[in-house]
Amino acid sequence: MNVSPSSLNKQPSRLAQQHLNYLIETLHALGAPTTEISPTQLQLTGMATGAVLQRVIHKVVSVTEEPLLGLIHGARIPLALRGFAGQVFHAASTWENAFSWLIRYVNNFSLLGKFRCLQHEDQLIIEIHQSGNMPVVSSFAQHYLLALLTTLLRDLGGDDALPALVQLKESPQTLTLRYEEQLQLAVAFNQPRNALCLPIDLITRPITGVSLLNRRQAEVECEAHLSAMAVQQDLATRVRSQLLQQQVFPTLAMLAGQLSSSPRTVNRQMAELLTSYQQMVESARCQLAMHYLQNTPLSIDQIAHRLGYNDPSNFGRAFRRWLAVSPRHFRQQQSGFEN
Repeated sequence: MNVSPSSLNKQPSRLAQQHLNYLIETLHALGAPTTEISPTQLQLTGMATGAVLQRVIHKVVSVTEEPLLGLIHGARIPLALRGFAGQVFHAASTWENAFSWLIRYVNNFSLLGKFRCLQHEDQLIIEIHQSGNMPVVSSFAQHYLLALLTTLLRDLGGDDALPALVQLKESPQTLTLRYEEQLQLAVAFNQPRNALCLPIDLITRPITGVSLLNRRQAEVECEAHLSAMAVQQDLATRVRSQLLQQQVFPTLAMLAGQLSSSPRTVNRQMAELLTSYQQMVESARCQLAMHYLQNTPLSIDQIAHRLGYNDPSNFGRAFRRWLAVSPRHFRQQQSGFEN
């Protein structure tokens, strides 16, 4: 499901209410008053909307007089998001995979803005390209998103220092040291974008210590988690969900038509999420292959045909690349089926 930002602002939703509850928890932790944002004061008779959330942010920034409230709030990661980050650690084979899943989750979870990735010379730039339309809310949203992402990446990297720079369009609203203490990174002001900048070679670094089978199972869990976020979904999640439901795997042009888009637009938007259509095809095929081998008596030739392989030997080579064992060996190990 893909809902427009204007619709999200107007419609009451569980996601908007979650964000409001998280913000109230942050205010409680800071000892800040919350009486002015009670349901009675907000005249709420049900769940909050995106518009209510923006109104509350504008109010609490004024009441607390804390210019870095967004940074403080973003560092307080919800438990569900920390749980997803743990899944990502087991699913990702490289930092690029990890960044992609985390950015997709944040984009699906956040009502305050979206990230996209750009590669420029020797840098990976993860920039905010949508945020609130009110200046105070926009600043809060940018701080919040950058703190959320940097905290997640730091947790994922463990004790390793994150070799990154935060760029902000704004001039400092308080001491630069306060920004850097909150983000635990260097910050540059009056920049052309609001972004996290990292060395491009970081994304090719491997993440080791997880077996291929466990990695593939964790990948399925990560993708299932993203698919379950029904209010708004990134393009990669929608593409992969479409692929899992197809009788025949479509070409990029066919799938772009189903999404009322073009191949060029799909490629660009997938690249902004650090993935590609072909990666989604491979991921969906791997998941379906494991499912058929574990849960059906279909022959390996029949499975190969269902997954779009004219030659079963090509399917065998792909499966060994995914899991380092043959389809027959996997079936014997996992389900006891023989053919």
